[in-house]
Amino acid sequence: AGAGTAIMLDMQGYVAEGYGNNVFAVDHGTLLTPPLGNILAGVTRQTVMDLCRREGIPVAERPMTVYDLVTADEVFESATMAEIVPVVAIDGRAVGDGRPGAMTRRVHALLRALMEGGSESTPIFNA
Repeated sequence: AGAGTAIMLDMQGYVAEGYGNNVFAVDHGTLLTPPLGNILAGVTRQTVMDLCRREGIPVAERPMTVYDLVTADEVFESATMAEIVPVVAIDGRAVGDGRPGAMTRRVHALLRALMEGGSESTPIFNA
C-alpha cells in the first residue's frame, strides 16, 4: 500500500503498536498511548511519558481505536533507534494538517535534550 510502517491491532481490535514502535496520539493537548498488556513496554515509550509528565503535559494510557488515531491532532511513534517518528497520514487520510505537529516536535526536542545530557535543571525546550 506504499506505507512506511504498519499500525497493529490487538485481538479486540484496539491499537497495539507500530511495527517495532510504540504509538502515541495527541488529543487536545493530552498525550495518549495504549496501555501495557498487548504492547511492548518500550524504554523510549516510558521515557517519553516521564518527560511529558515532568513538563506538565497530561498523559493517559487507555485503549485506542483506529478512529482515535485518524481524528487525533497528531500521531507519532517512538523507538530507541528511531526516537520520535511523526505519522502524518493513516490509510491515506491526513492526521491533523498532514505535517508533524507542535507536540511531536516538542517531545522530540525533550527526548533529544535528555539523550544529549540534559537534566531536570537544564532548560531543554522553549515554547
